[in-house]
Amino acid sequence: MLDILLSDIKSAAEKAETLQNNYGIQMTQSMKKEAAQMCNLSESIEERGIQKGIQKESLRSIQKIMKNAHLSSEQAMDLLEIPERDRARYLELLKQPQ
Repeated sequence: MLDILLSDIKSAAEKAETLQNNYGIQMTQSMKKEAAQMCNLSESIEERGIQKGIQKESLRSIQKIMKNAHLSSEQAMDLLEIPERDRARYLELLKQPQ
């Protein structure tokens, strides 16, 4: 049943319908609201995971450019067109032991 609630394929309305039809669970307005919140939560978790993956890969790219092209971190970020607002975070990550 959790696989239905946490599915990113079905909408909240489809999930409510599946729970009613397949499990005989009558969805009250309150339960529908909670199901919608769970949908939003799973989307938020997915988005955070995507952002972490992008950050991790960007960091690896910066490190490879610094190593292989013998460029500074700033030059590597220029080459990768890392936005100014993100650069301080990458500089901190570069200081951390790998």
